[in-house]
Amino acid sequence: MSGNNESRPCRRCKTPTTLTVRKDPLCESCYEQHISQRVAKALGKPYKDLKDKIGNAANAKAKYLLGLSFGHSSAAMVQVLDKNLQSLHERKLRVAYEVHVVHVDTDLSDTCTSSGGSEASELLEKHKARFPNLPMRCVPLSDALKLDTIDWSVLPALQKDLEPAQQLRAMLEALPSVTSRVDIMRLLVRHLLLSLALGNECHALLLGCTTTALAELTLAETAKGRGFAIPWQVNDGPVPITTFPRCSEHAKDDQMVNETQTTTFPVYYLLRDVFKREIVTYTGLVQPTIRDVIRDAGPSSNTIVSHKELSIEDVMARYFEEVEENYPSVVANVVRTSGKLTRVNNGNACAVCGMDLDEQGDARWKGEIGEDPDDTKRKKTVGRNLDLCSAAFMNPPPIPSAKSIPGHDKPVQSIQLF
Repeated sequence: MSGNNESRPCRRCKTPTTLTVRKDPLCESCYEQHISQRVAKALGKPYKDLKDKIGNAANAKAKYLLGLSFGHSSAAMVQVLDKNLQSLHERKLRVAYEVHVVHVDTDLSDTCTSSGGSEASELLEKHKARFPNLPMRCVPLSDALKLDTIDWSVLPALQKDLEPAQQLRAMLEALPSVTSRVDIMRLLVRHLLLSLALGNECHALLLGCTTTALAELTLAETAKGRGFAIPWQVNDGPVPITTFPRCSEHAKDDQMVNETQTTTFPVYYLLRDVFKREIVTYTGLVQPTIRDVIRDAGPSSNTIVSHKELSIEDVMARYFEEVEENYPSVVANVVRTSGKLTRVNNGNACAVCGMDLDEQGDARWKGEIGEDPDDTKRKKTVGRNLDLCSAAFMNPPPIPSAKSIPGHDKPVQSIQLF
């Protein structure tokens, strides 16, 4: 996972090396093989799980959608799969899968929407030239506005007179905190990728989250009040997808609930057994280099920034960056423990994240912050009675002013924990 000044023989080929993978010395060539084999092994799991859907025909292929973030993890995953496909083509062997790569462009700035090209488009063109065996495309985050897997009425109202990207940017800016904005944006990307995978009749969605990233996600979701959904968000396998009808403001609650539909779609993390530092080392070893197609990450844990600009995700990333360096087994234990949690389906889904609700847990949580779960008066001021997880409850739509609420002489304050 890192290098040191003392040279030791490679565990596999006995070549002198300074690189180590979990205390075992590996030369550069064996290091690359180690990561490639991990990805290949992980790729066998969705194929095995979905074999009945894929079929037994001679030309049957598994069709996957792969999310590309331009980071080290997704770039490494694309490089391994492209190399594997190239090898199969050269040896004229049967190709049992096809991968369609999609990048969701989260840049909502005016310069991006007005100009013909963007940073994401330029990086994607580099990826296409570097990895010719994988079809790739870029999708704007504003396409999420068309999704019915989110109940948009629970988020700040959209300004219909603006362009889609401007609508989404205004909605995100109306959220109460940095954590709220980062959380909603991450959920929008996830919803969009799942929708694209379903729409293109793919068998599964492949994501490049490492062991470290999954550990960060586990604690971040727990801190935000979405811990009940961790088994769905961290483990490999089917995740629930709930569709919400786009009804008018005067639609009845019972009608909305009756028209809600839920299905499942499999998601797999091919790098779940690889640490982040191992992937960063790998991207620096492979030739030709792929560092030029990787987007620079944000500030490291040593960089001092304002705490107001840090989201919960940023805090967890900085924490695990240090933990992974000194105590990698702790990072692995977080993911391993979360993998043992049971996926419980209670029937109701959060209107924002789509995950199943822990209704009793949410009731306890609301009681701890001083909110009466039976307070029907407040529910009427916000709108209809909604199913929201604790994390989504932190991102409520603007509550009507005091003038519009009889009997109130002070503005209504929304609850904010971060």
